[in-house]
Amino acid sequence: MEAKRLEALMRQPLHVAALGLVGGEPVTARANYVRLEVRDERGRLRFEHDTWRTGDALMLQMGFAGEHLVTVFGDLFAHQVRVWDLGRPGAASRVEGAWDEEGDVLLWADPASPRALVRQGQDVRRLDAAVPALTRATPLAVDADSVAYDATHHRLALGEGFDPARLLLCDSEGQVLRTCSLGAGAVDALLFSGDGRFLAVQQVGRTIAVHDVETLDARWQSPSKRSLAASPCGRWMALDGALVDLRAFEAVSLPPAGGALFDLRRGELLLADLERTWRVPLP
Repeated sequence: MEAKRLEALMRQPLHVAALGLVGGEPVTARANYVRLEVRDERGRLRFEHDTWRTGDALMLQMGFAGEHLVTVFGDLFAHQVRVWDLGRPGAASRVEGAWDEEGDVLLWADPASPRALVRQGQDVRRLDAAVPALTRATPLAVDADSVAYDATHHRLALGEGFDPARLLLCDSEGQVLRTCSLGAGAVDALLFSGDGRFLAVQQVGRTIAVHDVETLDARWQSPSKRSLAASPCGRWMALDGALVDLRAFEAVSLPPAGGALFDLRRGELLLADLERTWRVPLP
């Protein structure tokens, strides 16, 4: 990488890339394209990586799959997936396979177990982050802009098109179960509730709508424009600036944050920004 470009990338501020639990303790990964820092709640550095020291490509995406940090490397296109086991930090393990993807490769990661979902061409592949190795492949029904995974029922939600955009629900074999039109605006992000009953849909230039997965009808409109996390129990969804109770479709305000993680053992929501990680009690 040429020196001027590297210098410009190094000057970019870190952003909240992922939250996870390592040894039962919350950690926050903050990164830019060339620098990664993983810190605990007290701000102590647990792990760091600089791509310029090792000659790696840029870090494009990351997420916690249990205690494993799944990271996508590339430049204009994603070319490689690697996994760090933060329970015993060392060299990253490379996931075997070929990538040349322009969009997102890491589609979903389970903070509670070493499971993740990655896009590879026209397929979605399951990743066992503990090995790490790719397992089952599911063909995508369309060239989707956004993909979400319902781990409870092994279903995929796909967003494609922009005028109008279309929402598709598919089974684990890639067969389309139902579809609906969303109107103008490409689908920028999708997030299932923990029990798979609801789906948060974020379209470009619009606020988040929560859809009933069984009918794909919109049930609730939020003023928020970004989804952060869903609780495993299915009751809560954290959006930017709001904690939503999906039983009653009621929301309470949250302070601004770049990422979130539910800690149901303590009945709390973890939030993180560029400087700190803190807890908010669930109502």
